[in-house]
Amino acid sequence: ENNASVLLNLGNLYAAEGKWNESMEHLQKAAKLDPTNSFIWESIAKLYELTGNYALSEGSWMEAIRLDPERREFRYHLALVFSMQQKFNDALEVMHQLLNADPENTDYLTQAGIIFLMKKDLGSSIETLKRALGIRPENENARYNLALAFLATGRKQDAVRELERILMLNPDHRKANTDLGVVLLSENKPREAIPFLDRVLEKSEDDKALFYKALGLRELGKHKIASGLLRKVSGMNSPYAGKAKEIIASSGITSRRR
Repeated sequence: ENNASVLLNLGNLYAAEGKWNESMEHLQKAAKLDPTNSFIWESIAKLYELTGNYALSEGSWMEAIRLDPERREFRYHLALVFSMQQKFNDALEVMHQLLNADPENTDYLTQAGIIFLMKKDLGSSIETLKRALGIRPENENARYNLALAFLATGRKQDAVRELERILMLNPDHRKANTDLGVVLLSENKPREAIPFLDRVLEKSEDDKALFYKALGLRELGKHKIASGLLRKVSGMNSPYAGKAKEIIASSGITSRRR
């Protein structure tokens, strides 16, 4: 058992250093020495989760829960792993169990709302996230996902309101700044949108913020600066790279039109 504890600690240390193979080797040895230790299975499950092996993580979380059924955090992680595999009904069943035990837990409510959003059950997502915010209004994660749910239903003004509330408390929130800039661009308000995108770009060369800033600059007729940003995005490993290349390819036509 002492050896298992040493192996567990070493496995967790390797995981913290990003040495996944060494970590798993030590954790699996620990599990063989002490197979009834739920904390070993927790570490194995988390490592599989970190490395995207969700099916193996699911099995490890289930073993941890079998050994220690009272630990709610194990069930919470199992719900996350279910949702990452698009097993939304399974994930929501676990969240329902957790909320029955602790109905005012805003972390549980927020995660349930996110799972509903992933499932595209937008009405349930909005209702659940509002419930979380009713208990803890400063819950940034719940408010951001509520904004996403509003956007998915076409309720742009409601989304803008929630994004602005986030930025009142946390002006540097990267996703809220970017998404607010994108929404304002969709409403043909490039002058209002660009400052939010710039706030993100002051911290890092975020591909999404760069791409949409370029679109905003094009709307303002600043094609040369916009082209420079698009070229930068086109060279990134980014989902926006292809779109940037398409715009660059057609920029001569667009420029003549303007």
